[in-house]
Amino acid sequence: MIIGTALAAAICYAMASVLQHRAARRETSPAMRARFLLALASRPSWLLGIAADLGAFVLQFLALQRGSIVFVQPVLASGLLFALPVSAALEHRRLSRMDWIGAVAVVVGLSIFLVEANPASGEKIASPSGWFFVSVITLVPGIVLAAAGILTGIKRFPGLLAAAAGFLFGMAAALTKASAALSTSGLLHLFRSWELYGLVIVGVGATLCGQSAFSAGPLHASLPLQSAIEPVISVIVGVIGFGESLSDTFGALSLQVTGLVLAAAGLWILGRSPVLDEPAPRWPGSLSAS
Repeated sequence: MIIGTALAAAICYAMASVLQHRAARRETSPAMRARFLLALASRPSWLLGIAADLGAFVLQFLALQRGSIVFVQPVLASGLLFALPVSAALEHRRLSRMDWIGAVAVVVGLSIFLVEANPASGEKIASPSGWFFVSVITLVPGIVLAAAGILTGIKRFPGLLAAAAGFLFGMAAALTKASAALSTSGLLHLFRSWELYGLVIVGVGATLCGQSAFSAGPLHASLPLQSAIEPVISVIVGVIGFGESLSDTFGALSLQVTGLVLAAAGLWILGRSPVLDEPAPRWPGSLSAS
């Protein structure tokens, strides 16, 4: 049940990424501004992507309500497996040999990690010290990378914003897990919690970073970093923030690391597929344009 829900979420997130990228690449409003998202909201394909995103989030919420972050988030990373054929169909292209190699690497890597990790559920809500450490490993690098991306030029280094989105979505996963646990005590209890409002703030920030990275270049310039960082950070968040345990023998840990590295390498290969490339739009101005 949990893996089926997580896979369904991964498929929805894949659809959302492709649709949102196509819309963001055609938007000429300055990135990393509130009006950038407002401008995107006038594009039907972007709104369809948001609808897919919302559906994916609901499925992710349900999966995290029952399962651990360490299990659910790596499964969500498999979304890129579904994004490729969708993008290939829209662009009338064929998958290459490297695409298939990347896909096999992701499947094998995730399988090795999940089987060897055998993750056990920890706390449903992180402790104050757990939230502190989760914030340090997600919000701090996310904010620093976003600032670096803005200062160095989004069009020159869209990967910085994509990496920032990866870290921030790691924090969003932690807040989603906590919000899902709080919802079991009733909606009133959930709406009284800071975790829900923190999720909204972090989610908007992560989305703004991701969409701005999408708008700055082809999908392979941003998606590989975000796709590779998010599951790794989420595993660390689950272990440190929520006390989710993994098999800790030397052999199991070695295979877990091998699986994660293999899956991350596969995601990198898939993210750089020519299938995800498309002609660059005209940019009338820079970030500072009005």
